[in-house]
Amino acid sequence: MNKTILLIDGTSLAFRAYYAFIKNALINSKGVNTSGPFAFANSLIKLEKLVNPTHVVLTFDAPQKTFRHELFDQYKAQRPAHPPEIYEQIKMIKMLVDGFNLKYLEIAGVEADDVIATLVEKLKHEKDCSILISTQDKDLLQLVSDNVAVLSGMSSKIVKFDREEVKKKFGVFPEQIPDFLALVGDSIDNIPGVPGIGPKTAKSLLSNFKSIEDLYNHLDAVPPKTGALLSQHRDQCFFSKSLVTLKRNVDVDFNLHTFEKCAPNNKKLIPLLKELELNTLLTEFTVKAFVPNIINTQGPDLQMLDGFAFTIFNDNIITSSKDPNSVFKIPIKAAQSTLENKNIKKSTFDSKEEYKRAMEQGIDIKGINFDLKIAAYLIEPERGNFTPERLIIEEMGVKPDNDSEIFASQLVCLVNKSEPRYFDVMREMNLSTLYSNVEIPLAKILASMERRGVKADVEYLKQLNSELELELADMEQRLYELAGEKINFNSPKQISKLLFEKFKLPPVKKTKTGYSTNQETLEKLRTMHPFVEKLLSYREIFKIKSTYVEPFIKLASNKDHRIHPVFHQTLTSTGRLSCSDPNLQNIPIRSSIGKKMRSAIIAEQGYALLSSDYSQIELRLLAHLAEDENMIRAFKEDIDIHARTASLIFNKPAGSITPEERRRAKTVNFGITYGMSPYGLSKELGIPVEEARQIIDNFFASYPKIQQWIDKTEKEAIEKGYVETIFKRRRRIPELKSSNKNIKEQGKRYAINTPVQGSAADIIKKAMVSIYKEIRGRTDIFLILQIHDELLFEVKEDAISEISGMVKEKMENVEKLSVPLKVSIGTGQNWLAAH
Repeated sequence: MNKTILLIDGTSLAFRAYYAFIKNALINSKGVNTSGPFAFANSLIKLEKLVNPTHVVLTFDAPQKTFRHELFDQYKAQRPAHPPEIYEQIKMIKMLVDGFNLKYLEIAGVEADDVIATLVEKLKHEKDCSILISTQDKDLLQLVSDNVAVLSGMSSKIVKFDREEVKKKFGVFPEQIPDFLALVGDSIDNIPGVPGIGPKTAKSLLSNFKSIEDLYNHLDAVPPKTGALLSQHRDQCFFSKSLVTLKRNVDVDFNLHTFEKCAPNNKKLIPLLKELELNTLLTEFTVKAFVPNIINTQGPDLQMLDGFAFTIFNDNIITSSKDPNSVFKIPIKAAQSTLENKNIKKSTFDSKEEYKRAMEQGIDIKGINFDLKIAAYLIEPERGNFTPERLIIEEMGVKPDNDSEIFASQLVCLVNKSEPRYFDVMREMNLSTLYSNVEIPLAKILASMERRGVKADVEYLKQLNSELELELADMEQRLYELAGEKINFNSPKQISKLLFEKFKLPPVKKTKTGYSTNQETLEKLRTMHPFVEKLLSYREIFKIKSTYVEPFIKLASNKDHRIHPVFHQTLTSTGRLSCSDPNLQNIPIRSSIGKKMRSAIIAEQGYALLSSDYSQIELRLLAHLAEDENMIRAFKEDIDIHARTASLIFNKPAGSITPEERRRAKTVNFGITYGMSPYGLSKELGIPVEEARQIIDNFFASYPKIQQWIDKTEKEAIEKGYVETIFKRRRRIPELKSSNKNIKEQGKRYAINTPVQGSAADIIKKAMVSIYKEIRGRTDIFLILQIHDELLFEVKEDAISEISGMVKEKMENVEKLSVPLKVSIGTGQNWLAAH
């Protein structure tokens, strides 16, 4: 039988895996950095798929010093110390290796490379055998032979080094690698080599002589200058070779049969992947199949049930039975009265989607009290990706079925199994009130909003699209003239070449592919060349056209010109809603083109749009949370908070504050809740960093309780690992435990921003629930959009006066704070006019 033996340098792969994510570490909800295990497992899976080995052997460096350290105390001495967490990750990696049902070798005082070299030596007489070595270490290239190759790289970029590839890359054959390194040295391992001999000279010498031994026997045949260097450093050269030559006689107990490739041990591996929260890897492994028994029926008497889990599938509902292996499939019309009975409790995976499916059938579902997706989100909002497929794997340990009916049945069984535990966890986390009174009723509101949609002025949008096409064409022509050539304005490479090579503008930021030409970079170069100014305008218009105008036209129904965006209730870590298809929350507010887009959202005939917007809600919440008397007083007295802040930080009477000073104060007011640094403020305002620092210092001196609240919140977040809103919505912040300073600082910003932004999100959600109770079933008012702190309604023109008062009252009184909530109301025939 042909054998393919994969030898993996585990230490090399583990270190490469860890450092691949060093700038953007993967931190799980427990604060554990799982970058190394994730990348290691990914590479292991990739390697096994690529190689399809019959045998797999992993080797790791033992922690003790090796014979090389004893020979040369400076061996690898120049390397900086690795962070302690990398060794914790290697422990996790070894546990993963065990879960993969693989075995590894680790021998005291011996490097992994030497173990691999010894195994190659032991296996060289094995018949019908090919050996592949996975490593990033070039020392192992000396082992390459007719049946031995090295695989270098990770994931998508794995290069196979055979004899010819080694010769092509290094200019020497594999067996000459120790001689090459003996001559040129190796800065990575602190191998001295021969001073004055570089790679080019070494390649030339080794093309004429097989080894350094051969070379030193013929020193008279090399150029005098080179010969003098070699002669002077003879001992150092041979010593270097002894350091880089791998040992092939390590005392290792090795039986090839022991390392035969086996299937993963899922009983070990899957729980470990769950514990580490490496959820994307779970789908790589075949878990047991689970196909519920689907019983077609006109229905058991659902009225007799205390409650049931269900999902709508085509024109049927699939619902659970007491037998966990069976589900019933019932025509939806036969179950309509049960679905509409609010006294019968119902459970589902995604209630918003169930409401929408039922609405299409003319059914108004009532009584849903468990939504698994919402519950999972509230418990761990920072995880995201609450897909049914993932939860079926995690919660049930089974493989999601490709058949949609069977999958729907699995989903119902998942909900049934999960419900008791999720209710218990929410109760322990004090989330029950937020869940029952806000998130559960909100799902139905969002379903109705999506079903109603917003009306678009399609003719206006088509006209605007044509105007933008002409404007872009004119701008392109002008840009060509300024550039002196035709280029692709959306090509970073071409723009970079133009700006930094042709125009000689100073580069701002370097990336892996060259100098950056992103928005931030171009803003800094805006005044340095007219091309940059024009390019920024071009990009803005191009983005509006491609992101909003064209999608709006495409998404608008041919029948009634309404667009039906999707609202995501379980996506953000702070509790905010998000919107897609299209994203109506991100339309620019201040730009003229953004205003044109808002004017394209119009009311139906006989209706008007009513906008109700919380005024400075995050600042009001900051004052409430920090209990700062100065800021609370300003809001209670209805003083212009930005002018008030300007007066305090610039030490001037409020009446003499300039518009520029008010603008700066406004930036500080809002920036504080996002952890704005002096550097960030200096960039935002275009002022020196020291001046920005002084402004921030003055702010905290003016509102001293805010600094105290920030310090207290950061400290508690570090101690607990999470922060909460005033409604007990929780967000874990594992970044606070990171050893990476930038990641930890980001965690501190999350800790300050989340209680403020999250509480604001909770308040507007509570307001939506309160208002919806008043307007449910009415045809003279529809809630159609939520844009962060703003609600947008479509209201019959003759009901505007009544509705305006009701909406304002509900929003301002939804929660009693130490400062008043204030809402501004506007109406108009389009969104811009209403705002």
